[in-house]
Amino acid sequence: IKKNLKFTLIAYFFTSFLIYGILVVGDYFYHLAQYSKMRVTNDILTKRKKEEDRKYLAELKSLGYERIIFPYIYYYYPETSKNYVKEIVPISAQPNKNVYYCNEGYGMINFKTDRMGFRNNNSVWDDLKNKKNILFIGDSYTQGACVEENNVIPSYFKDFNSINLGLDGNNPYIYANLSKIFIPRIKPKYVIQIFHANDNTELGKIFLKNMEIEDIDKRYFKKDKLEPSDEVLSVIANTGKYIDKNFTKLPGERDSLFKRGSRYLSLPTIRHNLNITLKKRKFKLPYSSVLSIDTLVQLCKKNNCTPIFLYIPVSKYWEDNNPLEKPYMDSLNNFFIENNLVYLDISDKIYKMGKSAFAPKGKHLSPTGYKLVAEEILKKINSL
Repeated sequence: IKKNLKFTLIAYFFTSFLIYGILVVGDYFYHLAQYSKMRVTNDILTKRKKEEDRKYLAELKSLGYERIIFPYIYYYYPETSKNYVKEIVPISAQPNKNVYYCNEGYGMINFKTDRMGFRNNNSVWDDLKNKKNILFIGDSYTQGACVEENNVIPSYFKDFNSINLGLDGNNPYIYANLSKIFIPRIKPKYVIQIFHANDNTELGKIFLKNMEIEDIDKRYFKKDKLEPSDEVLSVIANTGKYIDKNFTKLPGERDSLFKRGSRYLSLPTIRHNLNITLKKRKFKLPYSSVLSIDTLVQLCKKNNCTPIFLYIPVSKYWEDNNPLEKPYMDSLNNFFIENNLVYLDISDKIYKMGKSAFAPKGKHLSPTGYKLVAEEILKKINSL
């Protein structure tokens, strides 16, 4: 009996190991098959990173420009929030600094952040009570990746004091934070919240910490001026040091062969696609999206502003097919209809423009693409 048990256990171990090995190899080839569909665009991006981005970054760093400290760092790299955050998680970047951003065919975009850490001229924060303010909340598309200042969406709103609160990597939990922190202080006439396919996520729950602070719209700022508090500035500064120490890879530089190979041990490709299949069967609008919408709507009721929601689609050329984009778009659309909210889905108009709507060397919009978005928002405002 003992011999039989020992033999059974050994057979079980080797069978399990063999099956696992087959799955790991299968995951690798599954990844290669998916990667091959985007090989042309990936080769373009890799060439740009190596031949253009490295040169631009070397030049800008020599002039004292810094990497932008985006809020997503606090959940993508949880050690930053664990080590530096006490109560308030920053939802802005470093203020009044020369920063470099991104290049998708128009050169490496760089600018000086405003007193809050966003992409604005500091004058937008002066004398807010006597201005017709409009707020823009969103991610990289709102921030204006990767185009010059005169091409970003908020730049077209000449009749308003246009304030851009967009930052690369933002998601709906951060959108809710931005509404709660800035709407009571700015009292805007309109608030534009821009969604994208990558907002279909529940990442970033650490930002719920801010939502639980009742007077966050006061505590985020210094007592005597509209600038980030010393607590917020301390977290941003320490995170900047962490970035300088740990983010050392050059654009387009690959991980070591061991690191690239070992990632398949967790079967990431199989798990990712299985997760997508399960979500598609019973898709539900993420809580983060609902929270961001409800927060904005309720704050606008209290502060007499009009919320307008917008969806910008992915590039079918630069990005792999996103099977969850349509369910997410449809769920957003249904939610806005059910709640009688102002919503713009400009996907058809963007796609009608073809490749010219997007950057020549990246997934974000081109200047003409951003202009189209701004014009559609202006039309909607004028129709209200």
